[in-house]
Amino acid sequence: MLSAVGLRVQDEQLYVALLHCGECTRAELAGGLPGWTSARVARVLHSLVERGLVRRIAGRPSRYVPVAPDIAVETLARQSIDQARGVQAVIPQLMDIYWRAQSDVPSFDFVEVITEDPAARVQRARRLIRSVNTVVRAFECPPFPWHPATGPDALGELLAGDLTIEREQLARGVTYRVIYDQEHFDSARWTSDVAEMLQEGEQGRVGARLPIKLILYDDWAAAIPIPAAEGRPSIGSIIVHRSPLLDGLSALFEAYWARAVPLTPDGLVAAADGSSQPDQRMVALMASGLTDEATARALGISRSTVQRRINELMQAAGVRTRFQLGLALARAGAPQAGAPQAGVPRAR
Repeated sequence: MLSAVGLRVQDEQLYVALLHCGECTRAELAGGLPGWTSARVARVLHSLVERGLVRRIAGRPSRYVPVAPDIAVETLARQSIDQARGVQAVIPQLMDIYWRAQSDVPSFDFVEVITEDPAARVQRARRLIRSVNTVVRAFECPPFPWHPATGPDALGELLAGDLTIEREQLARGVTYRVIYDQEHFDSARWTSDVAEMLQEGEQGRVGARLPIKLILYDDWAAAIPIPAAEGRPSIGSIIVHRSPLLDGLSALFEAYWARAVPLTPDGLVAAADGSSQPDQRMVALMASGLTDEATARALGISRSTVQRRINELMQAAGVRTRFQLGLALARAGAPQAGAPQAGVPRAR
C-alpha cells in the first residue's frame, strides 16, 4: 500500500500497528506482531523516526506514537513526486544523447509492432503519453482499444484514465492538438467529453473522414492501431520511431489540421475568423460533414432548428442544395442573423 512512497513491507506493518495502538513501547509492539523480535522492532522504529512517520516520547521505557498520515505520508508522497519530476526533467537530455548516437548508426529498425493484449497496449500508450514534454497531436477516430459492446460504465472508466492523464499533461504545459472525426459528434458522450477537454485547454478541430487513427508524441514517436475485423477492437499497434516515415506522419497531421474546422472552448465549432455567430458555426459544421443531428448537438439546439435555419440560408442565398449554399457562403461570408450581407440577398 505504501511502497510507492519508498516504505518497505516491514515499515508499513509497524507503522499501521502503531496507528492501531496509538502509543506503544517496543515490547508492546513486538508482542502484537507475530514473529517480530524486540531488536527488529527497534531497527524499524529507528527507520520510521528518521523518515518522520513516528515520534519518540521521553520517559522510561520509551514510548512511540505515529505521526498523522495526512502529514507524514503526504510529505513522503510529495517527496516522491518531486523526485519523479526531477527524473522527468533529465529525460530530454537523455533523449538527445540517445538520438545523437542513433543518427551515427544507420538503422532500418524504426517500426515496432505491438500485439499484446488490449490492457497492456493501453498501459504502453499511457507510458508514451507521460513521456511527452512539448506536444501531443492526434487523429481521434476508430478503431478503439475496447469492444463496441462495452457498456457505458466500463467505457467511462476507460476514458476517465486517459482524460486524467491529459489534464495532468495540460497542467504541466504540454500542448494537445486533436482532430476529431465527424463521427464523434454523432454521440452525446463524445460531444460532452470533447467540450470538457476544450475547457481544460485542449486545441480541438473537426475533420471529415480521417485516414487513420494516429497519435504523435513530440517529434520522436507515433502510434497507429492495427485494425481488426469490423465490430472488434484493434489487434495491435504500430510504433514508429524517428525516421522519414515519422516525418511523413507529422506532415499528414499538419495537412489535415490546416483544413479542419476549429472548435471553441465551449465545445462549439468556430467560424474561420474565430467568431462564434450561430450561422457561422452551423456552416463550419456543415463543411466538416457532420449530420444534422450531430450539428444540433454541437450547437445545443434542436435538429429541426438546424434544418429550418439551413433552409432559410439556402433561400436567402438563392440556391437549391447545401453544396451550393456552402459555395455561396464561402464567397460571401456567413450572414449574421437578421442582417443582409453583400452577395447574399435577404429572404423575402
